[in-house]
Amino acid sequence: MQTVKSDQATTYQGMVALGEHARGIKPDANQVGKFEVIVVESVQVLPATAAAHPKVAEEVKATLDTELRKQLQRRFPRADGAAVSKRLVVRTRITSIAEASPGLNIAMSLLVGPVSQGGLSIEVEAIDASTGKQVALLLLADKASISDFKKSYTRGGHAQLVAGRFAVEAADFLAPLGRAVP
Repeated sequence: MQTVKSDQATTYQGMVALGEHARGIKPDANQVGKFEVIVVESVQVLPATAAAHPKVAEEVKATLDTELRKQLQRRFPRADGAAVSKRLVVRTRITSIAEASPGLNIAMSLLVGPVSQGGLSIEVEAIDASTGKQVALLLLADKASISDFKKSYTRGGHAQLVAGRFAVEAADFLAPLGRAVP
């Protein structure tokens, strides 16, 4: 599965391959440790995902939103109520959802096992709230492993598994931007 740009990020200039299923713009060294608080906006599901069933899109969105917030809260300090000027805003967009085909997988299970895999493509953009400038961008895309056997029999199961994994990868990518969590 290929990474898919939303065309909504501030810029894609300077984007490089970051691994087998990732592209992005890494944070500059002068941004490391700069941000005191992270503000995670609700995950957006882009119209380009219209091929996915609306229920599947909502389930994947909920999984990604919950897991991303949980992972980022582990890596960034929490606001203490005082005015904090160094905020990092994170915008996440689901750019593509590939559903597994439960019917095909059930039929093929008798012969060789499940053959249809689901997957996901997302875009995570980090913005300096005080300047409005992009400080990092990460595009991820992958399909679930065929070994994720149980999830082969639901339309969105694989995409949800990938969403959980992407939440960890995105949080790890953005973690250097925050100050150490006490």
